[in-house]
Amino acid sequence: MTGTRKKVLIAGSALVGSFLAILLFLPMFLGDELQELFLREANERLEVDVSVGGLGLGLLRTFPDLSVRADDLVLTNREPFEGRELFRAGSVVIRIDLLSLLPGRSPRVKRVHIRDAHADLVIAEDGTPNYLVVEPAERTDATSIGGEDRAPYRVDLQHYSVEGLNLAFENRRTGLSLLAQGVRHGGDGRITGTVVELGTRTRIESLSSNMGEITLLQGVTAEAEADISFDSDDGTLRFSTNRIALNEMLMEGRGTMRTLGDTLEMDLGFAAPRQGFKALLSVVPSFARDDFGQLEAEGTVQMEGTVEGRSVAGSQDLPGFQLNAVVSDGRIHYPDAPTDLSDIGLSLTAAHPDGAPLD
Repeated sequence: MTGTRKKVLIAGSALVGSFLAILLFLPMFLGDELQELFLREANERLEVDVSVGGLGLGLLRTFPDLSVRADDLVLTNREPFEGRELFRAGSVVIRIDLLSLLPGRSPRVKRVHIRDAHADLVIAEDGTPNYLVVEPAERTDATSIGGEDRAPYRVDLQHYSVEGLNLAFENRRTGLSLLAQGVRHGGDGRITGTVVELGTRTRIESLSSNMGEITLLQGVTAEAEADISFDSDDGTLRFSTNRIALNEMLMEGRGTMRTLGDTLEMDLGFAAPRQGFKALLSVVPSFARDDFGQLEAEGTVQMEGTVEGRSVAGSQDLPGFQLNAVVSDGRIHYPDAPTDLSDIGLSLTAAHPDGAPLD
């Protein structure tokens, strides 16, 4: 080996070694400073108090991706819900493709993973929610920067997941409450300008819901696949799903919701295609008991409904709605019951056409 080649190899080895050393030690040196910067910026920009047990960077194991991990992340409400814990996560891991940050490329987030989380969502009597953590901003044109027309800013989200989430929701205006336990949620999507688009998959081990003293659902297993989009520019949420399963009950739905100040505009629709009567009984609390597997049922059920109109904070007006349900040739039998319940039939139409309409 010539002296020149030897020097080149030595220099190359030294360069690679230095690069690996930077990847190994840089996160250690930046750890405390990064955590301080994150907490300062988060508490200044968000309408909640943010705390974190630990925050770190990873480069060596994930290069050319950058990995960011936050442990014991907590968001706590300020006024008017001061001191209420909005969200807590045991860990949050984000993995970013560093090469996608180069000029002319769209940033790509390869992975977001949240574990052991709890969310506590509330809407107060006056309609104020505790989960709007970003201060409302003036409308801006995401395609115009410095007076020049440009393509909308885009971020690709390759995969995200939430594991071990428990979620509680309470609407104090309507008396509606919901508790979802053992939630596993995931999907992919993109952010383009002000629009977030997600393809989602969700499973809930136990879903319960009440309207005041009335039990609507009790410990139901739920699954859903849905496409969701949200435009922060005008507050519009759109969703569509080809499959929602509540125990044995199958449904599908679509809809649009838009928030304008203290007004919620809704245009929603759902349908439960023709299926066995027992599927409906599987979500009725009085039937969905430990001995539900012994229940014998015959007949069919079919439902569809719509909600269209406005709900205004502080107003008793309801949006317009319509519900159609048909049960045909129903029969219920328990092995130890002295007799059957038979000839069950229902043709129901419930409507509120004079609700607060959409403009």
